[in-house]
Amino acid sequence: MATAAQRRRSSPWVMLGVVILIDVGAMTPVGLLGMFAGQVRRDLDVSAGFIGMAVGAFFLAGSLTAASAGSLIDRLGLARVILTAAAVSTLSQLTLTQVSAPALLIVLIAVTGGCFAMTLPATNAVLGTAFSETRRTIAVCIKQSAVPLSLVLGALAEPALTQAGGWTTAQFGSATLLLTSAVMFRCRYARIVTRPSGSGQSRHGVQRGVLRVACAMMLASCLAGSLTAYSSLSLKSAGASIAMTATVVTCANLAGIGTRLMSGFVAQRFRSESWIPVASMMILGGLSTLLIAYGPLPAVTVGTFIAYGLGWGWTGLTYSLVLEANLDDPAATGAVLQAGGMLGSASGPVVMAVVMRHGGLDTAWSLIGAVSVIAGLIAAWPELNARSDRSSGAAKFRHRSHRRSSSRPAETTSGSS
Repeated sequence: MATAAQRRRSSPWVMLGVVILIDVGAMTPVGLLGMFAGQVRRDLDVSAGFIGMAVGAFFLAGSLTAASAGSLIDRLGLARVILTAAAVSTLSQLTLTQVSAPALLIVLIAVTGGCFAMTLPATNAVLGTAFSETRRTIAVCIKQSAVPLSLVLGALAEPALTQAGGWTTAQFGSATLLLTSAVMFRCRYARIVTRPSGSGQSRHGVQRGVLRVACAMMLASCLAGSLTAYSSLSLKSAGASIAMTATVVTCANLAGIGTRLMSGFVAQRFRSESWIPVASMMILGGLSTLLIAYGPLPAVTVGTFIAYGLGWGWTGLTYSLVLEANLDDPAATGAVLQAGGMLGSASGPVVMAVVMRHGGLDTAWSLIGAVSVIAGLIAAWPELNARSDRSSGAAKFRHRSHRRSSSRPAETTSGSS
């Protein structure tokens, strides 16, 4: 007869739901900041550039945290890291509801970013231990949908809570969600995942490949951070109402969730390890910024859908591909990716804010799109290079075979004479 612990271990899909809620609660503060930008600007008397800087602070703090402390996740234990980060983030979010000073808001948003940077790779590693190889890819892709799901909640919160406390009520709700999900995790699953997941084996050869992926993620995530901070502004500038903006951002994030799920399902179904789908999504997402930058409202709407759906839909497949190749130290490896991704998400809004001041919003979007295209080329380069080498090798082999076959009659004639 199965014990209680065995029954919990045999229900990985329930664990998946819990860690999704944790990631949603940890990510929601920055999504709310982007959606309630108008209220925050009025309450604190700050400019639109301040919102971009605050969003950048969230991701920059996360990048620095992941880069400096990410390697400790496997050694400290996954449950300990998740619960500690959730507690600190909850306290910070509750404090955000009482903020009246711009500098303090940036500090608290940065703290929540650092917590998210520890939570996401740790929850990915939880799935690495909970799911078998036949389900792991789709599970990670589903969990990566937590990021757009948190933005969906932010988009829905703006029209729903505008007359009921707005930003303050939304942040309190986010803190409540995170605290509740952390308690659920502690009560039901902490004993299963407290063991360190690392093997202690050397990862020198693997890390070089991971660093390349982290570099591509850093560049592509400039678009993700820019969407978080400025997609709402672009839609409203093109003539969209508050309700329409919320609807478009919500549906665009749902499209991103669909992309994550579909890419994970296809990769799992066909056992694909190709980076071409990841690169294609990065490139198409980058090109979509031209619609956001220069189009009328219908074009901006379509561009927003593509940018969220494809330009930010590659994260689940990326994490799952790297996790499959680094099961010995999943959290530490995931932290390397997290550091790159969050550094890009921090840089995107800051670059947008600077370029907007001198060249306008359209120029800023065009620059961010170009960076995403470059990211796609970096992601695809080793695979394209390998295919080129194989094609070149096959051509040389055919050429040598042709030379040998064409020389045989002459050699035979010479011998018979």
